[in-house]
Amino acid sequence: MAGNCGWRDTTVATRRQILEQQKQKALQKAEQAAKRAKEIEKLIAKSDRTRENRRKYIVGGYLLRALEEGKAPCQTFEELIHILNISLVTDRDREVFDLPKLAKKPKRARRKKKAATITVEASDTGTAKTITTTLPTSLIEATVSPPAVIHTDVPVHDVANDQEDREENIPLPHPHVLPEASDQSVAQHFNL
Repeated sequence: MAGNCGWRDTTVATRRQILEQQKQKALQKAEQAAKRAKEIEKLIAKSDRTRENRRKYIVGGYLLRALEEGKAPCQTFEELIHILNISLVTDRDREVFDLPKLAKKPKRARRKKKAATITVEASDTGTAKTITTTLPTSLIEATVSPPAVIHTDVPVHDVANDQEDREENIPLPHPHVLPEASDQSVAQHFNL
């Protein structure tokens, strides 16, 4: 019986150690949660200060402009919000005053332009040379000698009106795609 009692004492001591370790882990987790809550509160406070400072800059800019122009600034908050609703154009500034976001402008349909494919036969060798270009067909017809065949069925982008493409970083085709000319007459017609 005596040995049996010692075994129980060891089991109780081990259980106490396990419970103490679990208690320490729970305290550490609680401390970490409290730290994280404080960090989140600091981030929220910083965001609120940034928002409030942005409001002050915008209202201060409006007041300075009104004073410089010799106009009387607005008298009520509702007048100020009405003026800001008209004059603020960025969503970042509008959300500071809880104004609705501006409706996005619909993207323009990109105009397409047909590329001309020219097939020219060299008079001395009898071989055909194909050239693709975005030059106007009327200009090509005026400069290419009669044995040329012109097809305008290849669509390409209109390079003159692609501001949206530059904003979206879409690579544009080169406006004049001309391969190397081996024939002297083709080179002369296209000033190569």
